[in-house]
Amino acid sequence: GIIERMRLQNSALMGRFAGVGSDLLRGVVLGDTTSLQNSDLDRDFKLTGLSHLIAVSGGHLMIIAALTCWCTARMRISHLIEFSILAILLCAYVVLTGLQASAIRSCVMTLVASFSWFIGRRQHAPSALGFTALVMLALNPANAFSLGFALSVFAVLGLCLFAPLVQGWLYALSGSSCKRTTHVARIRSTIVEPFALTITAQIATLPLTLPTFALLSLIAPLANLIVTPLISLMIAGGIVVVGISFFSTEAAAIPLSFLCKIGDLTAAAVHWLASLPGVALPITIDDFLALAISALLFILIRLFWPQPHTSTARVALIIILNGYLSHSDS
Repeated sequence: GIIERMRLQNSALMGRFAGVGSDLLRGVVLGDTTSLQNSDLDRDFKLTGLSHLIAVSGGHLMIIAALTCWCTARMRISHLIEFSILAILLCAYVVLTGLQASAIRSCVMTLVASFSWFIGRRQHAPSALGFTALVMLALNPANAFSLGFALSVFAVLGLCLFAPLVQGWLYALSGSSCKRTTHVARIRSTIVEPFALTITAQIATLPLTLPTFALLSLIAPLANLIVTPLISLMIAGGIVVVGISFFSTEAAAIPLSFLCKIGDLTAAAVHWLASLPGVALPITIDDFLALAISALLFILIRLFWPQPHTSTARVALIIILNGYLSHSDS
């Protein structure tokens, strides 16, 4: 009841500010996407392959976990108390955002991984994912027919299995002449690693998104690189605002106005990206065929695991850019 009152209170507080930035902030922080459904901004997010940023998922809980661990690391408390605080805050946020399937999956996985670290067990992300999926299906069998649940599982599985491969090819594309200890290498890793995660998650969910939406966003990797930092800032700031509002709604209104301005800027950036030529490609494919092709590619990649080569990566990039420009002209 307390959490639900906080949800309604913060939703009303964000609603005081006019503009699409307020609607976007409610969506990414509270999971309240009522004002965004079937809107122009919702269409722009789908065209640019950014819809996953609005849904409450692992990225949101990762920010909460990072903030919590940063605070508890400065306290002289036992690992058990540290884990208990993290569990309470994560579960409270999942309830605050409406108990979405992707949020529940992320919460259970985070807690399983954290608990294994606290008790000194080896972490294994695919095992945590499998355990989480089985628990969620056992507790609520309707998840078997939930697209959001399936997208969440496919994205995480893709990250667990193929993120290192994609990251290696992106490093090969950027060249390997500089050492990781240099400033250039640190900047490169800051760009490459989030980019690799985005591309991997996008590709891993294609067997589900293509049959469902019949649309392939060609600008999704670039769009994620531009918009994700803005959304992350909104999430982190929004979580802090929710905490402040528990003590004083008027004090929370001050940083909230700034976050709504960031939301307006984010919406403008997404609209500009969606207006570019050749932003998406319409594709129609059968569900079974999409899954069969993906399973075959999955087996081949795992068997042969193509090693990154700079020259091959750059030739592939030229071919991809040429295909995109040809599609844009047509």
